[in-house]
Amino acid sequence: MAWTPSAPFTVPMRVMDTVTAKVNGVWTKTRTPGRLFMANARTFGGTEVERDGQVVVEDTVRIETWFAPDIVSGSAIRMEEDGSLWEVMGTPEDILMRHQYLTFKARRAKGGA
Repeated sequence: MAWTPSAPFTVPMRVMDTVTAKVNGVWTKTRTPGRLFMANARTFGGTEVERDGQVVVEDTVRIETWFAPDIVSGSAIRMEEDGSLWEVMGTPEDILMRHQYLTFKARRAKGGA
C-alpha cells in the first residue's frame, strides 16, 4: 500500500535562500526569497518543551510536500499566507525513499538578542 499525503497541497510556501556572512565581527544570516512550493501544514497547537525548569509551548508545524532536495535540516521556510518564518528541525524524511513526497517538522523562527 502506497503512502498518501494527509491533505491536499494547498498552502503556498517559499524556501528561503540563506547566506551566512561575518559583518563587523558577528556572524549574521541574510535570507532572500527562493523557490515557491505547495504543501500542507498542521500545527497541532505546538509542542511542549522544558526550558530553564519551566514547561513552555513552542510553535511547531508538520509539513508534507513534494520531494525537494533543496529542503534540508536548518532550511528556512516562509508561509506566503501570513509571512511567518519557520526553520526545519532534524532531517526531512523522503517517504519510502522514492523521491516523491517529503515530510518534516519545523519550528517558528523568532528574532531576538
